[in-house]
Amino acid sequence: MREGLLTDVGHASATVRAFRQHRAKLESPRAMRWVATAILGLSLLNLGTGAITLRALAQHLVLSLLLLGAASLVSHPRLPERRVPVIVAACTIAVIAEFQYELWADPGPLGVAYVLMIIIAAGPFLMSSSGFVVVAIASYIGCLVSFPGTASQLGRGSLGEWFVAALGAEIISGLLVFVRLRGIDELGELTRRTQVLASTDALTGLLNRHGLERALDTLLQGDDTGSLYTCFVDIDGLKVVNDQHGHDLGDRVIRSVGAAITAAAPRGSIIARWGGDEFVVVGTGRAPDVEQVRRELTDHIAASGIAPTQWPGTVSVGVAGGLASRQAVEDLIHRADAHMYERRRDHRDASEG
Repeated sequence: MREGLLTDVGHASATVRAFRQHRAKLESPRAMRWVATAILGLSLLNLGTGAITLRALAQHLVLSLLLLGAASLVSHPRLPERRVPVIVAACTIAVIAEFQYELWADPGPLGVAYVLMIIIAAGPFLMSSSGFVVVAIASYIGCLVSFPGTASQLGRGSLGEWFVAALGAEIISGLLVFVRLRGIDELGELTRRTQVLASTDALTGLLNRHGLERALDTLLQGDDTGSLYTCFVDIDGLKVVNDQHGHDLGDRVIRSVGAAITAAAPRGSIIARWGGDEFVVVGTGRAPDVEQVRRELTDHIAASGIAPTQWPGTVSVGVAGGLASRQAVEDLIHRADAHMYERRRDHRDASEG
């Protein structure tokens, strides 16, 4: 039980991290384009007032082109989402370093303001706690290196004040990162739970039909056999149980069959509740022996504790096998269903004979 709980928690954390990376891939290109536009716009305005040199304007132009190129790279469909935080962090360091260099080359209050504002504003764009730590360390070191020449213009005590101001900017940026990531993670967890509810049968905890459809892609991607099989399992006498003993016992029967299928099915196969008293198993490789499957299920069901006088503890099973493809799965399920009904009819005829 504990191992299963840890697995579920790990899967949930991985899903939330993947959601964060997905959001970063969607939002980062737009943010980079806005930053590039803002840098160029402010540079042109400052050029008109004489607050920036042509050399600095050229550097800002190169920086803007770098950001636009990075935005195109991040938005490319083939770029893995896990690479996005690294690219965004590198671009953020480049932007901060450029304005720190400007402060070092041409000290002044305006340069100080720009550096502090960029440090504060950079945090929410990173969308990665590790990326923020790297950027924070690099930018603070850059602040210590870039500012000493400004002390002569801004006063003797300005160096110490600058260290405190830069640290304060990093702290504010960190708080913004924390709030931003917490909101994204909560949205990611809500999305994950919604997907689980939409894909899971509430009574058994197994996949439903929608969940089966979603899981097929993963199963097919990991297949190296080139073949699939389906098992169709139908509970014998569930209607009689519901009519004579109530739906609470009927639900217990359904859960016990679902647990038996889970215990008997090969690892890596997909198990889904297909309907009220029907279950489907989809796996890779050769189709198993149908009679062996039925016996294994019957043995597991016998351990459920349901009295035979309430329910005989039997199921009907059909199997079908074929080539591995998404299009073939529906046909395999129908064939396994037909095989199940054929076997049930044969057993009924044999018992009557």
